[in-house]
Amino acid sequence: MANGFDDFKSQKKKNDIYHQPKDNLIKTMNRTVSLSLIIMAFNIIFLSQICVGQTDTTLNAGQSDTILLVGQIDTTINVAQTDTILRIGQPDTLFSTEQPDTTSIQPDPFHREYTLIYALKYDVLNSSENFRTGLKLFSDAYYRGLAPKINNKTLRIITGIAWSFVGKWSSMLWPHEFGHMLRTNQVGGKFSFVKLQFPGVLGKLELPADATPDHHILSLIGGFEANYLIARDIQYDFFRYDGLYNDEYGVAFGNRIMYPLYTYVFAHQSPKDPETWKLEGGDPVNFTKMIWMKGGWQVFNADGSVNQDLVKFYNKAGILSVVWNLLDINLYRQAGAFFGSELKGKRPYYFGNENFSWSYGTFFNTSILGPELYFNNYLRIAGRFYNLYFKYGFPFKNNGLGLSVPDLVKTKKFNLLGQVDFWSQDFYGFFGKGIAVSSTMEFNVANGFDILTQIGYKTKGYLAGKTTRDGLFGYIGINYDFNKGN
Repeated sequence: MANGFDDFKSQKKKNDIYHQPKDNLIKTMNRTVSLSLIIMAFNIIFLSQICVGQTDTTLNAGQSDTILLVGQIDTTINVAQTDTILRIGQPDTLFSTEQPDTTSIQPDPFHREYTLIYALKYDVLNSSENFRTGLKLFSDAYYRGLAPKINNKTLRIITGIAWSFVGKWSSMLWPHEFGHMLRTNQVGGKFSFVKLQFPGVLGKLELPADATPDHHILSLIGGFEANYLIARDIQYDFFRYDGLYNDEYGVAFGNRIMYPLYTYVFAHQSPKDPETWKLEGGDPVNFTKMIWMKGGWQVFNADGSVNQDLVKFYNKAGILSVVWNLLDINLYRQAGAFFGSELKGKRPYYFGNENFSWSYGTFFNTSILGPELYFNNYLRIAGRFYNLYFKYGFPFKNNGLGLSVPDLVKTKKFNLLGQVDFWSQDFYGFFGKGIAVSSTMEFNVANGFDILTQIGYKTKGYLAGKTTRDGLFGYIGINYDFNKGN
């Protein structure tokens, strides 16, 4: 089978990490919790200083200080009966002084684009990116197409509620399931849908007889990887394009909470019950069990009870999937978008000024080396946008960082984007080190339409959604920017 993965048994002989003391695992997770509490304290201080909501800040003539309440994009400054609008969240300040009777200016339309891609080697981006576009089209069909034509208000409300529910449910479920399918195909297996079993789908994983434990882990994590990639990329675009419509921005909320939803709601299991680990009760149980066995640790004690360190590992992963998301202020704004009006939108906030400004985001992901915690930095420096992330994973060593720079070279017909990722991981890379470099090119072929091509190379190691093998990766696709096309 041409899958290129190292055999688990040979890995076990070459790597003492499979037998690392369980005390190291507990210490690692305790350090992670401590870091989470520090960042949470920062959020509490931040939230105590700002007003999150739709609040305008007014500066009257004669005042020496401007009080900024972050949460709304437009700040109104009244000077000599003339209205001026300062937009926070993008480097340019828009002024209007020729209409003294105007009390507000409508913001520019929010960014809206539709992208379809074909990514090589069963990249999970095939699920996350294409379903993201499909869900926007599904939303448009009703809110921008059918709804304005329904004159009966009651019927319009009932239909809207049903349409919104199906769209939001689908935005969480189907990328997850097709993420499983792509990862399973990537390791030479087969994933099939057995039946729709609300609120989820019953699927069947079939792997080759010579499948290694790593193959099993990859097929399991594909679902949560797709959810992570959707949430990550939506939040990236939210900051890059200075805002998104609620029907897209809110999708990030549903996808980023999928692991805790599975752990505590959809597939809730008692980790202390031996039957939980014998019957493989859901993705979080299967994931933690396979990672635990990858370390050479026992699931059951001699008396048949569950290893208490495994119970702690399972609980820590679940708790961190909640806490790490709660640390991100964007979570609460995305929740507002998820339950808000689809045709409205939100714009980002930054700390800083027009020359240098910063914001952040936190994400939880499942990987072949265990849970991952991401800390993303969104930067605007001299009018240009950058995304710098740091990654920490456990119980196996899985640290990394990456930098994304859009608009490296930009003309009316061409745009070049660059990305570089570095990691230090157990089992993978040259002395545990690895790198990935990629460039994405956008060629404008018509009004609003772009042809997309991405080409990249990575060394052996884990990078979300991609094969762990070394080699080329990338995609081809097409993109339509609604604002440019109209």
